[in-house]
Amino acid sequence: MILYRKPAVSLPLPQIMLSVFVIAFLYFPFHVAYFRGHVFKNSTIRDKPIFHALRQAELKHYVLLLLCKAPNLIGAVVVYSLALSLFSVDVSFGQMLAFLPVIFLAAALPLPFHAGALLLWAVLFPDFPEVGVFSMIMHTFFVVFNAVIGVVFLPLANRELFVDRPV
Repeated sequence: MILYRKPAVSLPLPQIMLSVFVIAFLYFPFHVAYFRGHVFKNSTIRDKPIFHALRQAELKHYVLLLLCKAPNLIGAVVVYSLALSLFSVDVSFGQMLAFLPVIFLAAALPLPFHAGALLLWAVLFPDFPEVGVFSMIMHTFFVVFNAVIGVVFLPLANRELFVDRPV
């Protein structure tokens, strides 16, 4: 049984990344125009409560979001690239920049123990079986560390949540 096949079209990573950035660059003005009501004026999707923040967002909010998120992603790419080198996995900065957001999205899936991300590491790096070990160690640390943070801040959260409620 074959679990992984090479893609039918093999584009170089820089071309893929450039294409994604060009598409995002071209989509952004449409996105802003749509949620401000300048295009598709009869559309009712934008009026749903879940899109309230997108209707209220100004250009400065998008710039601030990018300025806050980009350094975190760049830092994560550097850390993950260095960590993978400890497992003898040779990965370039560009590869990690392309793959890490996809892995983060898979980790956000409602699956136990980040199963989507664990699977994606193995799929994206099929030539390196060490990635399975790296992924398991990294996600175990992530889950345990988040649990510790939750336990540390639980008393504070309880005080803030139940300050006005009679017991």
